[in-house]
Amino acid sequence: MLGEVLIKVVVTLLLCMSLVWTLLPWAFGLLNFQNKHGDPLYKIGRVCWWVMVAMHPVFAIGIWFFDASLSKLIFSLAAMHCFFGITFARNVSTQ
Repeated sequence: MLGEVLIKVVVTLLLCMSLVWTLLPWAFGLLNFQNKHGDPLYKIGRVCWWVMVAMHPVFAIGIWFFDASLSKLIFSLAAMHCFFGITFARNVSTQ
């Protein structure tokens, strides 16, 4: 029981750190993407960014209240981050 709660707390903290990563570096990368590629592709990237932002609290709720599979949630979130980083947020500089 205590071990399960501890694992959920650690995963929730990782989700919070991942959300901060999504809000800051990925947002800068998306803005740099807009400067290089224009509005149509930027809008697709922005939708993907908002989906990633929304998925963090959804996954946290799923872990705590619906007993969702931790490995599936972590793998899918990591896959979303990798996809977004490779396609839209290659340049995360603030210049």
